[in-house]
Amino acid sequence: MELWKDPYWHTLLHYKKTFFGLGVHSLVDDPRFFLAPSGKSDPQAELEATLQSLFSVEEDEAQHPVCRFIARYHWLSEKLKIDPSRLPVPECPRF
Repeated sequence: MELWKDPYWHTLLHYKKTFFGLGVHSLVDDPRFFLAPSGKSDPQAELEATLQSLFSVEEDEAQHPVCRFIARYHWLSEKLKIDPSRLPVPECPRF
């Protein structure tokens, strides 16, 4: 589906085209915002890392990627028709 190319994925990650338009770069500088080491400039790597993280188990529910990146989770769930019963989805009390 090449969702890493989707404009909405770019919006979620605050990607903007680079000066010469050869790639993208996120406007976010906080490394905690990215799950992939190259996520700041690699939408595909960030998408893959995000999908893997959704299936991870995290003892601190507030730190689970579903709770930390709730918009990513909802968008990917809709696009990929992810069955929430197959994910270790926490309560996410903040939401």
